[in-house]
Amino acid sequence: MTAASLKCREPVPDACRFLVLGTAQLGMVYGVANRMGRPDAVLSSEIVQAAWEGGIREFDTAQAYGDSEAVLGKSLRKFGIEHEAKIISKLHPEIDHTNQMAVVAAVQNSLERLGIPQLSCLMIHREEHLRCLDQGLQEILLNLVQESMTGCVGASVYAPHRALEVIKSSAFQAVQVPANVMDRGMERAGVFEEAKKFGKKIYIRSVFLQGLLLMPLEELSEVMAFARPALELFVELARECGLTTQQAAIGYVRSRHDGARAVIGAESPEQVRANCETWAADVPEALLIKADELFGEVEERVINPRLWPS
Repeated sequence: MTAASLKCREPVPDACRFLVLGTAQLGMVYGVANRMGRPDAVLSSEIVQAAWEGGIREFDTAQAYGDSEAVLGKSLRKFGIEHEAKIISKLHPEIDHTNQMAVVAAVQNSLERLGIPQLSCLMIHREEHLRCLDQGLQEILLNLVQESMTGCVGASVYAPHRALEVIKSSAFQAVQVPANVMDRGMERAGVFEEAKKFGKKIYIRSVFLQGLLLMPLEELSEVMAFARPALELFVELARECGLTTQQAAIGYVRSRHDGARAVIGAESPEQVRANCETWAADVPEALLIKADELFGEVEERVINPRLWPS
């Protein structure tokens, strides 16, 4: 398919306007359930193409995702959509967040790799760097917006209290948080309600819990055996609702968190198309009701990938 045909094709339904393609997989091997490794250049372009054709217009990347930015940028330019796509990227955790020259240079490098004039959103990648706001980072971020290097700024966090801190701060317009059918911490803390109250965009990552929710039980490794009881409950829940685990995982997030954007990666164009199709489909109310009963409290080491064995 040519660049022109991608840009001029018939309008697509907007069902996937709240679906974001996560592109960590384009720059490195990512996810506990990754079977195919990192896609090559051709497959990466096909993944981006499938996302665009499915109605996805936002792409999530990061300076720390290997060469994800460069691969994504090459694909965007190949199809002539670099000025239409909305790109979210994140500052590399290892740069000095209080050094204006270092931050500006990092963002300029991202723009060059992506081949775009402006990021849709620049995010802080790790919540511990929020402490830098009072050390000059807030002013640096404001200048980046004023210089039109990014349309807005946000932060990717793990802890609910950090999410609330970002939502209530005038320095940020967006926040990215983990949430899925098993991980209900952000819900319980009122993060989604507060985001709506303060008019902040909220992006959900870990919809598949880094692929754990999609793993066949027989493929669960011995070192991840501690997650089997919870995973068995989820597999049975999906079956009872007449859904695949993919449909249950996506359907839960879409139905429970209406208006939030979901960042979902893929290893193949087929997975992208399946995600788009699933996102647009309704799920039975029983899924939400039973999920509330089964996953009110889940062991932290199951839902926090940072605690998983390497």
